[in-house]
Formats: sequence, structure tokens, C-alpha cells
Amino acid sequence: MTPASDAQLILIAGKTLVFEPAGLHVMCIGLAEPLVEGTTAELEVLFDNVNPLVIEISIEVR
Repeated sequence: MTPASDAQLILIAGKTLVFEPAGLHVMCIGLAEPLVEGTTAELEVLFDNVNPLVIEISIEVR
């Protein structure tokens, strides 16, 4: 596993950037409490020069 390059994370207007297992994904390290399968959590996504975006994610085991 290697970190995504900047080019892989460019958001283009009208396009969708998909995060999924074995593809682009987010690793949550150092959580204050464990994530529980079947629940949801809020994830704050930070961008350069744009306001942060808070999205709701589903916690699931794959």
C-alpha cells in the first residue's frame, strides 16, 4: 500500500472521486474510540483554498 499521489486526488468539476477498498481509501489512525460496524460517523475532509466538507460515512467490514 502506498499513499495516493496528488494527481490521483484532483477533484474535477462534474466528476466523482470514489474511495473504496483496494482503491483510493482513507485510513483512520489513532482514533479515540473504535469504529462500530453498522453505524455511521462524520468525516471532515480538508482542502487547499476551499472550506472543509463534512460527510457522513457508513462503517462496514469488507
